[in-house]
Amino acid sequence: MKKKTFAILFYVKRTKLLRNGEAPVFMRITVDAIREEMSIQRSINISEWIEKKGCAKSTNPKNRELNHYLEHIRHRLYEIQKELEDENKIVTAELLKNRYMGISEVNVSFVELYAEHNQKMRELIGKGFTISTLKKHETTMKYVVEFMQHKYNRSDILLKEITPDFIREYEHYLRTVKNIANNTTVKYIRNTGKILRLAEQKEIIKKLFYWIFFEISTFISNILSAVFLFMSLFNYFPLSCFIAAFTHNYSFFAQLFYISFYGSCVYV
Repeated sequence: MKKKTFAILFYVKRTKLLRNGEAPVFMRITVDAIREEMSIQRSINISEWIEKKGCAKSTNPKNRELNHYLEHIRHRLYEIQKELEDENKIVTAELLKNRYMGISEVNVSFVELYAEHNQKMRELIGKGFTISTLKKHETTMKYVVEFMQHKYNRSDILLKEITPDFIREYEHYLRTVKNIANNTTVKYIRNTGKILRLAEQKEIIKKLFYWIFFEISTFISNILSAVFLFMSLFNYFPLSCFIAAFTHNYSFFAQLFYISFYGSCVYV
C-alpha cells in the first residue's frame, strides 16, 4: 500500500489581526495534497513569529509556552495518525482534524450506502427503473469491493475516507486489472459518483469537486468522437453533396451528430 504524505504546518494570518494587534495562529494538516485548516485559539505579535520554522521566538515565557503547545498538538496528531492506521482506516486530513477536535465521525460505509441505494432501486423496478440498470449498479459495487480487496486488503471503506487518490486508483484498476474499455470505465466511475453525491445530499461527506473532471473528460471525448465521424465522412463524399443533402434534410444531420455524440439514437 502506497505510503501517504503527511505534513503539519503552523502559521499566522497576517491579514486578520486581532483587536490587541496580534495575529491568530493557525494549523494546516496536509495529507496527499489535501488540506484542512483550523485555528488553535492562540495569537502572537507578528514580529515574534518565525515563519520558516513555524514557531515563536523563544525570547519570553509566553512564546516558550506557545512553542510547547505547538509541539503538543503535533505529537497528538501523530498519535491520531497511528490510531487511524491501527483501525485500518485510510488517513485523511479531515479525519485527523475531526478526531483532534473531538468531532464525532459519521461512520457510514460505501458498501452500506450503495446496498441501501440498490435495495431502493430494486423496489422501483418497473416504476421508472429497469432490472438492467440495477444490475449495472450491482456490478459497479462488486468491482469497487474487488478493487479494495486487491489494493487495500479490505472489503469496505467509510465514505469520509474516500479521497481523489482512491478514485484515481480505482479507475486505474478498472483499466488495467479488469481490462475494461474507456467508455465502460467512465460509466462505472459515474455510477460510483452517484453514490458519493448521495452521501453529499445526506451530509455524510463534503462536496467532491473532482467528479467534475470525469464529467468534463467524458463530454470532451464525445465531442471529439462526433468531430472524427464527420471528418471521416468528408473523406468519402465531396462537400457539394453535404451542402445539398443538408439543404434538403437538415434534421438528418442533427440526428447524425446525436448518434455520434451519444452513441445511440432512434431515427424517426
